[in-house]
Amino acid sequence: VLAFILVLAGLATMGSFEWIREAGRKPYVIHGHTYSTGILPDQEKQINKKGILNTARWVAHRSIKEDNHLQAGAEIFRLECLSCHSIGGPLNDILKLTQKYSIFGMDARLNGQGKTNSYMPLFLGTKKERYVLARYIIEGLHNRKEEKKKIRLPKFDFDIPEFSESKDEFILMAWPDSGMRYVYQNSRFFVLKQPGSQVYAQLIRRGETPEIVTEDIELFYRVESGSAQSSNASETFEGEMKVLEEKMSFISDVIPVLPLGKSEKTNPYPLCSVVVKEKGTGRVLARTKTVIPVTTEAGCSHCHGLKTDDQPPQISDDTAKDILTVHDRISKTELLETVLKGQPITCRSCHPDGYSKAANQSGAFNLSASMHGFHAGYLANMGAGACYACHPSSPDQYTRSLRGIHYKLDMDCTSCHWRMEDHALSLLTAELKAGKKQARQLMKHLKPTTVNSIDQVMPRKPWTNEPDCLNCHQDFNSPEIDEAEFNTWITKPDQLYKNRSDDAGIMCAACHGQAHAVYPTDNPMGRNRDHIQPIQYQGSPYPLGTNHNCNVCHIIDMKEEIHHPNMMTMFRNTE
Repeated sequence: VLAFILVLAGLATMGSFEWIREAGRKPYVIHGHTYSTGILPDQEKQINKKGILNTARWVAHRSIKEDNHLQAGAEIFRLECLSCHSIGGPLNDILKLTQKYSIFGMDARLNGQGKTNSYMPLFLGTKKERYVLARYIIEGLHNRKEEKKKIRLPKFDFDIPEFSESKDEFILMAWPDSGMRYVYQNSRFFVLKQPGSQVYAQLIRRGETPEIVTEDIELFYRVESGSAQSSNASETFEGEMKVLEEKMSFISDVIPVLPLGKSEKTNPYPLCSVVVKEKGTGRVLARTKTVIPVTTEAGCSHCHGLKTDDQPPQISDDTAKDILTVHDRISKTELLETVLKGQPITCRSCHPDGYSKAANQSGAFNLSASMHGFHAGYLANMGAGACYACHPSSPDQYTRSLRGIHYKLDMDCTSCHWRMEDHALSLLTAELKAGKKQARQLMKHLKPTTVNSIDQVMPRKPWTNEPDCLNCHQDFNSPEIDEAEFNTWITKPDQLYKNRSDDAGIMCAACHGQAHAVYPTDNPMGRNRDHIQPIQYQGSPYPLGTNHNCNVCHIIDMKEEIHHPNMMTMFRNTE
């Protein structure tokens, strides 16, 4: 008995010592010399260039073909994973660790492996090898076949208000403050982005010399019945708009619209009616409609819980719980414990959101730098796919928020906002210059794609330093480049597209439509849903006044460029 006790004590002592020593030198077996996979660091470039299958000695598949993904993935798993992970066993069971991922999420996880958290070595090999390994883990080990879902998009009927060119005295233009309001929340766990849209409007008295009218009138808005819902039963969808004297326009209250109507069909494009009345008499002067784009569609479940039991309009409980669990593990917080005590988390209470101008009390990164900076390590080198992973802007998704003329010309998110690596580095560079040295950890494994080194990346503040339309459309001409120039962006909020006005005081979005949906658009829920006013006033989906339609406001044909240069030419991208 004594001998048995001594043996157990000895094994426990030496075993715990070896476990601690082994864990302490990760990701190496011999520090700086050999990774825990048995691969030498100086082989990294060769393996990434030629592939792990081409450089390993004992493999049956040297190349990846359409019919050998799972077999090749199994060999890569043996080479890069099996030294530390068991399959269903007691030690680092790969099945438990990867059960929450989709194939895309697993691929992203492998892409970020060893970057933010250096406990594991980097994945070494080509992008195609990384994908087949992800597919092997999900389809081969979990026996979970992923099939592409067929998305059926509903069409929502609506009518366009009448307008008589010969009789009507006024033109009313209305548009949302954002091309898409993303609502990412779970009311029980956390609020990342909450509902809250606004509508702008401008009234023009038609004539040879049109006049922007702001006095002796009242503007009212109302979200059409059955097209949306609120996050709170006591909140309203209608009210009187307030005048913005400096913009010669009107703005609604914050409208807590969510994309679920009474028909229970998700509608990311609910309609809002706007009417102008003469003060005192109540006589209706003009009316029109606009969409209020809003979506709860998010890609969080790719990496934070594959269950599809999302409770519209919010992120599912399983996904929300995993997000907080990961945050607690990496950032040493106690968010999940706080939530389980009945106190939901508001993300911007620690991470200031430049959009809402919340104050930073914690010293943490701002919300955009946190989200993009952390996830960039996992989504680098994926192009627009990195954007589509989280935001519903892809033509294969339900919402399809990128729907304006730029999308119709085969442009995507990266054409204006750059690739994930550049986007994140510009935000993190600003945080680093603000004294937040922890930004270096996230920047360490990111390589810019538009400049030669990180030192050349200019700092950028979210929601302020954005691309300028005139960077591409110089002097309002057709662009000579197919993407915005990196490191060149506006410096003041007044220069943002949504805040800009032309030389006559008409706001840019009044004639061209909101960002991400500039005219003409291709709305997935109805062809003319985004450009109701161009159809109402001039019978075409193009920006107001184009193709010599100046008489919409001026009532006569014009020969001079008043609003901005190059406006008298025919619209370039007609159908």
